[in-house]
Amino acid sequence: MSEEEKLVAWIWVSLLGKNNNKIRNKLIKYFGNIEKAWEVCGKHKSFTDIKIEEKLLEKIRNNGICEKAKKIYEEIQKNRYKVITLDSEKYPQNLRNIYSPPCVLYYLGQLPVDLNINTDNLISIVGSRRCTAYGKTTAFRFAKKLAENNVGIVSGLARGIDSEAHKGALWSDGYTIAVLGSGIDVVYPKENIKLFYDIAEKGCILTEFPPETPPLRNNFPARNRIVSGLSMGVLVVEAAQKSGAMITVDMALEQGKNIYVIPGNIYSEASEGCNELIKKGAYCVTKYEDILEDLSIDIITKRSSSFDDVMLSQNEKLILKQILNGYFTPDEISDASLLDISEVLTSLTMLQFKGILLKDFDGSYKPII
Repeated sequence: MSEEEKLVAWIWVSLLGKNNNKIRNKLIKYFGNIEKAWEVCGKHKSFTDIKIEEKLLEKIRNNGICEKAKKIYEEIQKNRYKVITLDSEKYPQNLRNIYSPPCVLYYLGQLPVDLNINTDNLISIVGSRRCTAYGKTTAFRFAKKLAENNVGIVSGLARGIDSEAHKGALWSDGYTIAVLGSGIDVVYPKENIKLFYDIAEKGCILTEFPPETPPLRNNFPARNRIVSGLSMGVLVVEAAQKSGAMITVDMALEQGKNIYVIPGNIYSEASEGCNELIKKGAYCVTKYEDILEDLSIDIITKRSSSFDDVMLSQNEKLILKQILNGYFTPDEISDASLLDISEVLTSLTMLQFKGILLKDFDGSYKPII
């Protein structure tokens, strides 16, 4: 069997059911290997010599699934999408070890092994789509600092915390993986199209769903198991009690991953899930070094407790202090610092010019050093 036929066979297996690795194991048990199973695909054989489940037998005989696998192969060849299968040496080892690793992964960019990135140095960052300015700033800064210490950041390209985590890693020229709940050619949300291509250029866009798969709601729990499965641990920045982030945490616990949690405002619904996890014994982290130390990763860049080494005016230092205290908009900063709004805006502009602050599209500011 040619390499082309083998890849089509693996794609075919991935279409036979949700836990396609379990199905793969059954096919190997029944036929000896995937190649022999593919050879009888679409054929109405009796299979009297082996005991096979009726539902699986129907799928094997279904010529439509066979043809779909061939069309998907043609699509990835035409668009030069990259594909990796479970039997490949390049398949991420952390993901291989979970209960239900996907048989096929479609990707753009470079896998960790392509860049000699240690998969023990991958951390997933998850949280709410409807996050606060505090959540955004914290996700960005933690991702940035972890990336500066050669930790790869894994997330789901969703609005909110996911996007900030990817941006923080890219800002430091670090490595990041975005796991999609759609096909490799479907950018969701559409507002993240620039971020999508930035990640594809410098990191990796990854999905188990074939091209043209829409971002259906049921796809995201499956996506979340990959987000947690790729990494050594999951950092929850901001999450409500019932959220996709909490589903990822449940999957991470089943996979035996470390759970790290940023404490949040006790009055904010956005942090209820985080604070509850801490009460239940999750590792409460207040600085990125906590994660590095727990994973025995050498700390390269030390966290600065002050900005005295940067030439700042008194107003700039005062404003920066307010931002670090959790005030992120010009009006909030003005009220907290007792400075006139015009003084605040002037200083914020200077802090941006000096490379200390970044202005977000929602008008809030985040420190980037």
